[in-house]
Amino acid sequence: MRRYGTILSLFCFTASCLQSQVNDQVVPSASEFGGPIFPSRNLASILFERNVNTFNWVGRAFIDTSFGKTWLRAREQFTTNSIRIDGTGGSSQGLRSDQQLFSLRAGHLLTTDFSPTAQWYSLVTTDNRSGGVGQVSIHSGLGGFEYTGVPFVTFQPQAGYRWERQLGTRDQGFSYEINGFLRPLELDGYRLRATGQLHRDNISPRLLESNNAGFGIQKNFLTFSRDSLDVGFIRNRREYYVVADSNIESRGETMISAMNLLEYEFSSTVIATVVAGISDRVLDKDTRLISGQSQPLTEDYKFGTSIEEFTLDVLLQAAYTSSGGSTALLGRLAYSERNEDHAAKLPADAPSTVTLLHRQRDELEKTKNNVARRTSLSGLLSTSLSRSDRISVAGGAAILRYDTPSLSNTEDRDELLVNASVTTFHSINPHFQLGITLDGSISHLVYLFGDRSGSNNHNRVLRLSPTAIWKPTKNFRTTNTFEVLSNYTVYDFETQFSAVRSFAFRQFAWRDSTVFDISSRVGLDFLVHLRLYERGQLDWTEFTERLENSFADQTYYGQIRFSPTPGILFGVGARYFSQTRYAHSLGEKVLDSFFRSVGPTCTLLFEIGKRSLVRLSGWYEYRTNPDGSTKELPNMTFHLQYLF
Repeated sequence: MRRYGTILSLFCFTASCLQSQVNDQVVPSASEFGGPIFPSRNLASILFERNVNTFNWVGRAFIDTSFGKTWLRAREQFTTNSIRIDGTGGSSQGLRSDQQLFSLRAGHLLTTDFSPTAQWYSLVTTDNRSGGVGQVSIHSGLGGFEYTGVPFVTFQPQAGYRWERQLGTRDQGFSYEINGFLRPLELDGYRLRATGQLHRDNISPRLLESNNAGFGIQKNFLTFSRDSLDVGFIRNRREYYVVADSNIESRGETMISAMNLLEYEFSSTVIATVVAGISDRVLDKDTRLISGQSQPLTEDYKFGTSIEEFTLDVLLQAAYTSSGGSTALLGRLAYSERNEDHAAKLPADAPSTVTLLHRQRDELEKTKNNVARRTSLSGLLSTSLSRSDRISVAGGAAILRYDTPSLSNTEDRDELLVNASVTTFHSINPHFQLGITLDGSISHLVYLFGDRSGSNNHNRVLRLSPTAIWKPTKNFRTTNTFEVLSNYTVYDFETQFSAVRSFAFRQFAWRDSTVFDISSRVGLDFLVHLRLYERGQLDWTEFTERLENSFADQTYYGQIRFSPTPGILFGVGARYFSQTRYAHSLGEKVLDSFFRSVGPTCTLLFEIGKRSLVRLSGWYEYRTNPDGSTKELPNMTFHLQYLF
């Protein structure tokens, strides 16, 4: 690539959109563009991102509209991920995956109670990285009606056809769906709600099901007092082709759950909450031949499995807020328990040879049985010491007990976690604010069996992070954040196990973020981030450390931006990043490797009216690798969004 021939593209590839009154001068990422930026039901957007050798395309469209008595809701999303891998001799190969999702629902109001409806759903995925496993296509069309003639009840039956392709096999068959729900209903002060769905796809030789039902009742008492009960039922079934032997694997899920929530207002400042919930969930997995027949009862029979999971959750909480809102106090006690049982399923009329194999497989499955119990206590206090000073204190403790009934399963363990933090905020004057955060945590992991006790350890983390914000004028603002962090992991029996070693990790970081508006149209943005960190073996008894490696990361970013009119922004700058790695041997610090990336940046932001925008951002890198080689890499993000 010719260096001077890319000057124009340097200002089209961009790196960071640092606007004057927003954000903390952070280079924007593609995740910013995941959703609508303005409230609207209709949206069309395109996102393209290139980062080194990874390319991403995302196209979205959402339409929710009506004309006359006809309504239409459509959704389209297309994503492409491509990774270019450079080979020897200048050759390259690409890894690519695509996914296209489209759904459409439409209806027409014939009478006040009756509306014909139709829907279409398509999902197509391609992937050259999975050897055909990722090649899937699903198309489904349903038609029916919506009836609201029964008081407070909506009834939606539909029927249609489904086409599906998986592992090169095409299946198709009849589908139907029945939906019903209870519209908002108040009865003697009680609010009732209910929903239900029955969905079945008979794409022979496979069968897919999605069935669920839910019921809820709520009673409101005082302003913030209520009692509610929710009960739910789920039954799903999914079937897949198995790559190895082309059999069909069937997975079923059945779950019943109930939850009660009680909130009681003792006064205008004190509210107590009690939540209790239980659920029973069963997961079944079976294998059968494509012909639909059962497996032959031979010694190589593949047994189905069943997992039953019972959970219990209880939460007690009390909250206090002073009348003026200057003080808030929260306390919470929570308990959860999960009981998991595994079993192998014995087919009917199984011969003795298979019965013996089943006993062996069932014993193997039962070794996975476990019971996990977690109890936690936490609290928060936030109060104003004065009009310019505020302090917050938070802390908690939790213990997890994980038990396995089988003697051959040695995963039994106890885990203890205690954490606390103190945060203060001080407004020294109208132009200078100071915040300090001190937090720490202690955790202890204990395996109860000797063969796993080598992993028993204590972990201690302590962090101090002061932040200073200085804004002498309305056109200038700088934020400085410092951080000192220490992390110590100490193994309980490292003298008995040579494979484990206690270690320490320490870090110092400084971040300076500055915005200077020269005028209403021109501004400067700066970012400096320095990070020094090291890791080494630790002797906790003597509290001595033998360093193994250390790092020094430096990031510098600067940009000048120009906004000729509201809604238009241009930015040009430069970005520098380097990482220096040192090795430590016999007390000496030796340079191990050095990596550097430097290049120009540019930003373009154009708002089309008040509802849509075009954003182009990226940077051009000149990389110096640890082996001394250099490489030029363009990176960019382009986003076009239109709301209507």
